[in-house]
Amino acid sequence: MWSDAVLFSPLMATIVTSYARQWNMWNWACGIGLGVILSAIMHFGIYTKAPFQGAHARNGTLTSAGTIHFGYMAFGFAVIILFYTCTEGLPLLSVEWVSVLLVVHVIMGTLVPLKAWAKVAQPSWYPDQIKFDFATVSTIVGATVFVWCASLWASRP
Repeated sequence: MWSDAVLFSPLMATIVTSYARQWNMWNWACGIGLGVILSAIMHFGIYTKAPFQGAHARNGTLTSAGTIHFGYMAFGFAVIILFYTCTEGLPLLSVEWVSVLLVVHVIMGTLVPLKAWAKVAQPSWYPDQIKFDFATVSTIVGATVFVWCASLWASRP
């Protein structure tokens, strides 16, 4: 969640401020539609099925924070989709920076820094269910492949 506040929100605000003038209502409708689908997969397919309780989901249902995050991520996914697919004349450096920052956000969002620290420090309060596992790796790899493909599309001649 900290990555949402300090990295993802400023990144989305910068993208919208810089490029949203190029996106028409149809672009927005498609982007938000896809964003809602991706956010639903993220929240109802992953968060509510997690083996541990978190800020976004408890006991198989979204919390109020999770519900807010659902809408927030639907919009965030829409902006990402529009940036990569509907923006003309993107500087390669912008595509590269946005791509790198999105992958960093996913790494932080999957708690990799916390998991790495807990592996070394082994604090007694740290729950056993939160570990560096297949779900973490597959999320990072999946996001990286998506961002890489999207960046290739956005930087095409």
